[in-house]
Amino acid sequence: MSVHAERGWIDLDASPSLKKIKPFRDLLLGKIGKNSNPFHPYIVHAPIVLLPLSFCLDFFAYLPFVHWFTGLSSSSFHIGAYFLCLLGSLFATAGVLTGLAEFSTIPLHSPNWKPTAIHACINLCGFLVALANCLGRRSLPYHTPSKTMLLMNFMTLFAMFYSAHVGEKLVYKYSTGVKRVEKQGKALKKKAKDEYGKATN
Repeated sequence: MSVHAERGWIDLDASPSLKKIKPFRDLLLGKIGKNSNPFHPYIVHAPIVLLPLSFCLDFFAYLPFVHWFTGLSSSSFHIGAYFLCLLGSLFATAGVLTGLAEFSTIPLHSPNWKPTAIHACINLCGFLVALANCLGRRSLPYHTPSKTMLLMNFMTLFAMFYSAHVGEKLVYKYSTGVKRVEKQGKALKKKAKDEYGKATN
């Protein structure tokens, strides 16, 4: 795969076989008709909220004062955590796919390539942990997680918050995904101006 500044580090025009998946990547990027707004920012907030909340509910299940305050049993927390994890994993699947599509468009020499790679790796690991969590406890009584699962959840919780921080920097510091929309906006403005000029002449 060749590297092009305008095409990103994964060049889908490099071979006929890669070209076949370009329409699918464009769909993941949000390039539908004249629209070029990225899908990733719309989707990613759901797993960022649902998965940490799921992990927290599992931890709350072991705190006596939480049971006293809410009147709920440990099993209620674990069942709630399990279904939140399922829902979060569903959104995370879409988040990972759209995120990888955005990542593929970033040039290798770009200053935001490395932080994007870190962001992608952490999120992919978090998604795999959530998936393993769902599969591993689906047949357990009250979907109660094992101690290994709890430890993995605890580590993933902090990793996901750090990844969200990196994602925030990618948007506000490096304008990742924003420049594409700005470029489209400028092109549409120029087209409208040219059409207006022809109509008034």
